[in-house]
Amino acid sequence: MVEIYQSGEEIGFRVSDSIMQQVEQWEQAIDERVFFEQLRTGLLIWQEGEIHPDSFELMQKRYKKHGKIEPYYGCSGCSPSFQFHILPASNRLKLVVKHAATSESIEFASLPFSEGSIKQGAWHFRIKGKELDNLAKWEEWDATSALSNRYIFRFFSCGIGAGCSVKSVETGNEVNITDYDAW
Repeated sequence: MVEIYQSGEEIGFRVSDSIMQQVEQWEQAIDERVFFEQLRTGLLIWQEGEIHPDSFELMQKRYKKHGKIEPYYGCSGCSPSFQFHILPASNRLKLVVKHAATSESIEFASLPFSEGSIKQGAWHFRIKGKELDNLAKWEEWDATSALSNRYIFRFFSCGIGAGCSVKSVETGNEVNITDYDAW
């Protein structure tokens, strides 16, 4: 289940704990595969090049001493992006979660959603403040159609901040509304 919300102050999505547990298990499986491949080869997986020797040595030590599986994804880390698209003529939406380093994705094709106020929680994605202002300036934005099948919302993060982009399904145009000043 996904809860969605729109007011004059914000647009929000909250993903249920059960879905997030599935996402975390999926991420963990990828991290394990990447980590052991990195230990075997000493190479980064998403770009050419070797893992810095100091980082590689630390990975090996932490795994040997504590059993920690910690793949090296660079200084910005590797957080998945979450993409929400309300499906036409239904109370369902598609959620696609994409792994930043491997580009693999997991899809929840027809999730039920409910509109209304959102309970606070860890898996809460919001557009508010400057990001909502940026969205309102986009020539393809129609706030009355925000929670319809007209737009796809993508939330992403890295080691220094989080951001959002919105895509028009009709035109294929996308706008990055991230408030980089908040980073």
